[in-house]
Amino acid sequence: MPVSFIHVGMMKTASTYLQNVWLQDEQYALALGGASEVVQYVRQSTLKGDFNPSHPMHIELDRQPMKENDVIISSEGFSCGYLATTKERPLREMISNAAEILGTLKKETDSVLICVRSPIAWMKSMHSQFINEGEFGDWERFYHYKEAFLKDALDLEFMLSRYEQYFGNVVIMPFEYLKNDETKFWDDFSSYFNLPRPNVEVDVQNESLKGRRLRLLSRMNQLSHTLRDGLVSSNPPSPKEALLLVDNDSKHSKWLHRRFCQHSSEDRVAEACDLVGVQSEDDTFRKTCISDAMAEWIESQFIGAIEKRLNDQALVEQYRTEVAWVSRC
Repeated sequence: MPVSFIHVGMMKTASTYLQNVWLQDEQYALALGGASEVVQYVRQSTLKGDFNPSHPMHIELDRQPMKENDVIISSEGFSCGYLATTKERPLREMISNAAEILGTLKKETDSVLICVRSPIAWMKSMHSQFINEGEFGDWERFYHYKEAFLKDALDLEFMLSRYEQYFGNVVIMPFEYLKNDETKFWDDFSSYFNLPRPNVEVDVQNESLKGRRLRLLSRMNQLSHTLRDGLVSSNPPSPKEALLLVDNDSKHSKWLHRRFCQHSSEDRVAEACDLVGVQSEDDTFRKTCISDAMAEWIESQFIGAIEKRLNDQALVEQYRTEVAWVSRC
């Protein structure tokens, strides 16, 4: 299977939009869901400590290729994972393992795409995603539990160096280019990978929740956590039943909550907010602050990595300014 390039993320950099373009345009053949088995192997083997870079990779195309399709392997799971947990997980090791196992595809392609965005905007989007995936809490709680995770995920210098160890054409494309000038973004894409420009237009999907809808989802997730923890600690007469209920709820309630907050009418959302005590305004919920150590890390490992590889000083200074504007915790 000839591969044009491998897209490895980062998360929250319009991956869903790009993947829908590649999926719907008949010029390309996309392996997205078909790459999930590899993603899960890397994540689980990293946790277990038995990762084997020679593990056979089963990658299937989401749509069978037509003659002379350009095949793209894409998953942001290669650059991020373990978000929806308040326990530490070996993210850097997972990123390293993903690069190594994908490096076995060197004979298929020498090209990797890594999309980036403003580190402050990225962290805010990860807070939203933390809640989308079933967790809860304002920025302060999120940052308390996930500071180490954020540092590992924002170690772009490490990620790039790992992929550059195996691939000769590792391309950085900022999310801001796509947002500000999509035509130029696809022109650059075509040049970097010697591929045709897309022929389809795709509606923007997977927009993040914000405002009271995000706060409502957080509160609903918190209620589920409280109920599950309370049931487990209540010494129930039927422990097996309790564990089954907790397991089922942890898997499914977050989706009910999320879809309600995404799709319900304003009246229904207002009614639910009243029921669980979510105020119409709350400036503190999303108020972002970072430590001095985090600001220094972003400068060294993220902004510095881009500055060395991307000839766009204006974008680099934009990122620096946004970091400077954020208050220190």
